[in-house]
Amino acid sequence: MLEAGGFHKNFDVCEFDMRRQIFDASGKAALLKFIDKPTHLTTTDIFTLKGAAVLKHDMPEFFETYGDFWRLYNASPDVWKKLCATLKNFSENTAPVAVLKKYRPARQDTEPTTFKYLIPFECKFAAENILTELKRREIIEPDSKVTVKTTTACAVLIKTKCVDDNTADQYDKIFSAPHILQNPANVEIISARAEVQIKFNNLTVKNLPRPNDSAVIDLLKRLGDKNFLTNLRISSTVSFTFPTRPIKDLLTVEGRVLEIFVYHSLIASGLFDDVSCGCEISWADSDARNEFDCLVTKGFQNVFIECKARRELDQNFYYKLNELTRQFGVNARAVLIADTREKGWEEFAQVNETQRQRGEMLNIATIWRADEINNIASTLHKLLSDN
Repeated sequence: MLEAGGFHKNFDVCEFDMRRQIFDASGKAALLKFIDKPTHLTTTDIFTLKGAAVLKHDMPEFFETYGDFWRLYNASPDVWKKLCATLKNFSENTAPVAVLKKYRPARQDTEPTTFKYLIPFECKFAAENILTELKRREIIEPDSKVTVKTTTACAVLIKTKCVDDNTADQYDKIFSAPHILQNPANVEIISARAEVQIKFNNLTVKNLPRPNDSAVIDLLKRLGDKNFLTNLRISSTVSFTFPTRPIKDLLTVEGRVLEIFVYHSLIASGLFDDVSCGCEISWADSDARNEFDCLVTKGFQNVFIECKARRELDQNFYYKLNELTRQFGVNARAVLIADTREKGWEEFAQVNETQRQRGEMLNIATIWRADEINNIASTLHKLLSDN
């Protein structure tokens, strides 16, 4: 009616251009033009809209060094993966500090055996984590606990019916070794049905058998030259220290370097509104968990990304991406970033082509060419712009 009578000309007008994400205004409403920041969804918004909660997300801090790591990887992905596999196997094969087993007592009315320890206050959190898992596995009694005694000390009370001649020694190895418990990140708890292993996941590597591949030795030296490994000693064995835990993770998980490169490249480009890495989410009233390598938003679009650094693509990569995008996506795209460069990749060329075609049928883009990965920010931005 206002428009038909011409009265609209007497009013200030403001319109929001959804495509350009800006305000167009006339008269005094032109004051709204200062609002030039595009409206966008965050990764938290996306999960909230779908009734899910973000339990955690990784925040890698390789802002200054991710390019150096990527160049070392790019020089020979095969050698990088070989080193990662070697370091991972060495770490996994390190003997546990203690193994606590579940026994069924001969009689149900057996009184529990009690073990008591006094530990530094800074060991409290690691000790609580251990006791929580032992309770979950029903190895210790529910009233086992860690109690704060002073500002510098805590008492550990353990009650258990799972006792043999070796049990006291196993608990002593854990709770009489404060250097193991001081940092919860150093304590790796590995559970099976009938036992719990406690491992000291420290940053020191000693007496690693010298790799036979000279290219792996060269890579170790280059990592040492850049201080990504410290106190490097190479003789008939190899010894060194990882400067930080994130660097240890990077050098013991073959595909981690690709995730780090993608995450930091997307952030550094400034082309996207929100970038999250290593998201773990849960559904309300459910124990179910879902994980994403990377999630990116641009305006009201979002992209779910899986990163794979291996020579053979698996159809399950695409099925997982498709399902997660369907469940959580808001105006979403799914992308598999796959670096298949590795010795023997030619053998899987046809299989990988078939899998990429499978992805296209599910509307999942596969970014796999080296130049596209090296320029991942612009590659992904173009994909969204063309969408």
